[in-house]
Amino acid sequence: MTEQLHLKWSGAASAVPRTAQVPFVRRSSRRLQLPKFAEKRNALLQGGAKRELGARKPHDGVICCALHEAARKVASWCDYPPSSAKPGADADPGPAFLSRFSRQKPTQHDPIFAHPAVAAWIALGAACDAAADLVFSVTEGITYYQTNKEIAARFQPLTELLAKALKRPVRIVIVSAYDDLRAGLARQEYDLAFVHPAHVALAAIKAGKYKSVAWTVGYTDYAVSMLMNKDQPFTRLEDLRGRTVVSPDPDSITAAMLRAMLRDQNLGAADVKILTTRYQDAVPFYIEHGFADAGATAAKAVVQAWTQKGGKVLLSSRPVPIKQMIASTKLSADDEQQIHGVLLGLAQSDAGRNALTTLGYKGFVDPSRDEEQKAIAWLGL
Repeated sequence: MTEQLHLKWSGAASAVPRTAQVPFVRRSSRRLQLPKFAEKRNALLQGGAKRELGARKPHDGVICCALHEAARKVASWCDYPPSSAKPGADADPGPAFLSRFSRQKPTQHDPIFAHPAVAAWIALGAACDAAADLVFSVTEGITYYQTNKEIAARFQPLTELLAKALKRPVRIVIVSAYDDLRAGLARQEYDLAFVHPAHVALAAIKAGKYKSVAWTVGYTDYAVSMLMNKDQPFTRLEDLRGRTVVSPDPDSITAAMLRAMLRDQNLGAADVKILTTRYQDAVPFYIEHGFADAGATAAKAVVQAWTQKGGKVLLSSRPVPIKQMIASTKLSADDEQQIHGVLLGLAQSDAGRNALTTLGYKGFVDPSRDEEQKAIAWLGL
C-alpha cells in the first residue's frame, strides 16, 4: 500500500503517479529524503536561535524563548504526528503547520508536546522565565546636564552588584523625560526605579504602585533657596508680590517646591510672575542682568557661588528627600529585601565602595514613611 505525496513538496514533477513510485513510509522519512532538507531545517533552527539570543544582548547567558509557532514547525517537519500516517491516507497538502495546525489549537495532551524537539523548546522557555530580567529605571534631574550614556555608565557597577545578589539579570533603562517616567510608573513597567524628582516618586507612592526602598545620602533634605541681589530690600517671601522670580524647568522638583512655598504664603500665579530656564546654574544670570528680582535654586554649588560673590539668600524652603530608590509593589518581598541589603551595605565592601565612587553618591539610608507623607501633603500631590 502507498501514500500519495503532494507534488508541490516533492521536488520535480513526474509523469508517473507517485503512488506507483514511493512505497509507504513515515512522513518524516520522506521529507528527510528531499534534496538538502536536513541542511535547510538545521540552518533554520540555528539561525532562529542566534536571532533570539542576539535580541537579548547585552545580557550574555540569558536564553530567550522561541516562538511557539517555531516549535510547532520543527515538530511538523521532524515527525508529526509520530505514527499517525496510515496507508491509503489522503494526499499530503504540505507541512503540517500549514494544514493541521491552522484548523485546530493544541492542547496539553496534543502529541506535539511529547516530541523531543518541542520538549527542548519548552525547557528553554522555562529557563527564560526563571532568569527574567529585573528592570531598573534611572531618572536623574532635568535641570542638570548629563547624557544618558554618562548616567548609564555611573549606575553600571551598582547594577552588577544587584544582579549578583538577585541571581538574575538586571536591565537598566534610562528614562529622561518625566512624563515618560510617570507613564511607566503608572503601568508598573519598572521593578526598581531611581528617581531624582521627588514629586514624581511620591506621586507613585501615594498611588500605591511603589514604595520606598532607600534614600540617597546627602539628598534627604533637599531645599530651595531664594536668591536675590545684595541691594534688594526684600526680607520675606510676601515682598515678592508683583515681582518676577526665575525658576528652573517648570516640571522640576525645584519648581514644584517653589510653587509650594508660594502657596504657603497665599501667593498665586497672578501675584508673582514666574520665568523659567532649563538649568539650575542659569538662575543667577537672570538676577544679575535684571531679568528677574529673585531666583529659586536647590543646587548647593550654585547657592555657594552666589553668596561668595556677595549675593544674598532671602530664605530657604522646608526640606524634601529626592533621589529616592523605589520598588514596585509587584516585586517579591525577597527581592525587595535583597535590594535593600545591597544598597545599605555598599560601604561595607570594596566592590560596593567602588560602585559608590563611580555613582558619585555617598551611600543609601532607610527611608522615613512619616517624612514621605509630610512631603506628599506639602507638595499638594
